[in-house]
Amino acid sequence: MILKKLSDDFTVCKLADVKVIPATSSFYFVGRTDEEISLVCRTEETPENTTDREDGWSAFRIEGVLVFPRSKPEPGLRKKRRIPYLKNVRS
Repeated sequence: MILKKLSDDFTVCKLADVKVIPATSSFYFVGRTDEEISLVCRTEETPENTTDREDGWSAFRIEGVLVFPRSKPEPGLRKKRRIPYLKNVRS
């Protein structure tokens, strides 16, 4: 497994409404629970009307084959996946 640091700065923020998600952005992640809507995006693409925001995050991408454990692996199910991983550079 290879970790590659992405060159952009990222922001993690809370949104009041999904309508402000920058859907045209080349990178974003949305998480929604019964209590909040969270967005991870490039800092320069952060919506103006966030309810809370934390800048200064870096992201890493897992490159190569990522295999999830299975009780009985099926042939052909191994796929190359690119999964971002976030880390706050202030930590």
